[in-house]
Amino acid sequence: MSSRAPLRRPNSFRNGNVRPFRSNNVLIRTLRTSPSSSSSSLRFSPCLSSSNGQGAGEESLFTRTAEKALAINLRNAKERVLNSTDADEPWTNYGTFAEIGAAQEVARWFFRVGGAAGTVAKSVSAYDMTISDTQYGAAKRYVTMERVQSMLEYEYLQCQLPLQTQRGSKTAFFAFADTIAARSYRGDNEQHGWLGLKFQTEPGSTPSRIIIHIRLLDNTAELQQEATGVLGVNLLHSCFTLLKGEDGPTPAVLDEFLASLMDDLGTWDDGNQRIQIDLMKFEGPAFAGVDERAVALRLVERKICEATVFDTDGRVRLPSDMFYKKNVLVLRGLFRPFTKLHEDMISAASAEFFCEEEGNPSRTIYESTKNGQDEEVCYLRDASQVLLEISTADITHNGDSLDWTTTLGLDEKKFLNRLDAVLATGHPVMLSNFFEYFRVAQYLQQAIGKGKGHLAIVLGVPAIKSLFDEQYYKTLSGGILENFGRMARADLSMYLYPTVDEKDNVITANTLELTEEVDDLYQFLLKRKVIRPVEFFDKALLTKFGSQSASKKVSDMVESGDDAWMEYMPGKVVDYIKENGTEEETLDIKAAVKSYM
Repeated sequence: MSSRAPLRRPNSFRNGNVRPFRSNNVLIRTLRTSPSSSSSSLRFSPCLSSSNGQGAGEESLFTRTAEKALAINLRNAKERVLNSTDADEPWTNYGTFAEIGAAQEVARWFFRVGGAAGTVAKSVSAYDMTISDTQYGAAKRYVTMERVQSMLEYEYLQCQLPLQTQRGSKTAFFAFADTIAARSYRGDNEQHGWLGLKFQTEPGSTPSRIIIHIRLLDNTAELQQEATGVLGVNLLHSCFTLLKGEDGPTPAVLDEFLASLMDDLGTWDDGNQRIQIDLMKFEGPAFAGVDERAVALRLVERKICEATVFDTDGRVRLPSDMFYKKNVLVLRGLFRPFTKLHEDMISAASAEFFCEEEGNPSRTIYESTKNGQDEEVCYLRDASQVLLEISTADITHNGDSLDWTTTLGLDEKKFLNRLDAVLATGHPVMLSNFFEYFRVAQYLQQAIGKGKGHLAIVLGVPAIKSLFDEQYYKTLSGGILENFGRMARADLSMYLYPTVDEKDNVITANTLELTEEVDDLYQFLLKRKVIRPVEFFDKALLTKFGSQSASKKVSDMVESGDDAWMEYMPGKVVDYIKENGTEEETLDIKAAVKSYM
């Protein structure tokens, strides 16, 4: 993990603000409209009964979570008061809660704050696997998106069908489901879960569905369950109150929706974030026009999660689904744009990292060839994967930050264009807020599985110089040594691609000179083969690009109108940009290229 402060329970949970709520102790003290305001300004305040049962206890200091749960429970009662003179009764949200695994906390919130009869039609916990299979169908794994999907469909029908005739005209039905794997006794399991909600935005409307994947950051199972309960309440309240009609949310509402999911769950910057949401799936009219890729960008940019992964079709995927038991080679960059030099970096490092001699996985095809063997001896390692990473952090340290995040908000079209152009290379893309290399390594090694695959990063000489710059490790108590220690724990190898100086002299891993303070460390890592030289590169291509940044060279050529830029980019990327620019952009190839950079 990163160097954040240890995770801890937020103050609202430590000071007892939540603990006093018990379903049999909550009384509704007032429920009235303000005489000087419109009917929409309902006021109600809950209070706790005293310990002697007299009902004279102090007014509770509600957390936002408790307020949200109570507001949902009392929605029907509130509307009855506001519309008591109307002939037609108002509608309410009414449905089922189904929670399996370690998740048993969401429904409990609605019971503990009181008034649950207005919301809960049924609450079920199919904890036993056989019982779960009987209701939702057999499954090989239980903490999966497929399991939540089957739970939602089953429970929604079980709720809606018998109640449709009786109260369908006054009820927006819903089904909530979750399946969670909290921290085990040994603490070495993946601590994550899936939550889903299928719901109507109003009676009789077409139901919509949202499914999210979470990572649990608390250090005990009890706290993880507690955090899951908070998130579940946030999800229901946000869907019921922010999503209206069938036109989908505006960008502002979508931002509010995402932010509200993290209420009472801490923040990354404060070091007390309790949950990460790293995947969201949307379906139905309530989410019309919502692009899951743009939402993934918002999750990373707002530090709701550390990273998100897109497969070659542009779909958001979990890293464990993409990289489990695989050998992964990573190239980091902004790719503004992706060039032939990037392509050669991948090809050269892949040939050494992914190829092995039969019966001797420590020897590559090139080592065998140099030993005089002319026959083909290179076999592709099983389950090999190249990954391109784009970081929202300024990994170049020169102010070249992502241009789709501005003080005015997100330029999502710019991001999606860049993403599509990079995906045209045929490699998946990871968007992250990682700055340090060890964070990249730890994140991906967790997805690969300990001892189940190898991880390598290919980088250029400018990047390796930054990697050995001690100023970037002032926040680590162990400084630069702690950085490399964490990288070693992730079993990371680094392949150093050469560069040329102003006189076209090639600088390799073996000839690179660093400052005296860190050179011994560099030589040690080189001898231990933590850092490995890339030897079989395209020298002519390297010389053609020269000492200037590859992407900067191409972008300058595009800006100046030099058509030779196409010689410096892979043909499939150029073809994609030409084919997918708007009609106006296609007439001006310079504008088309800039829109994808």
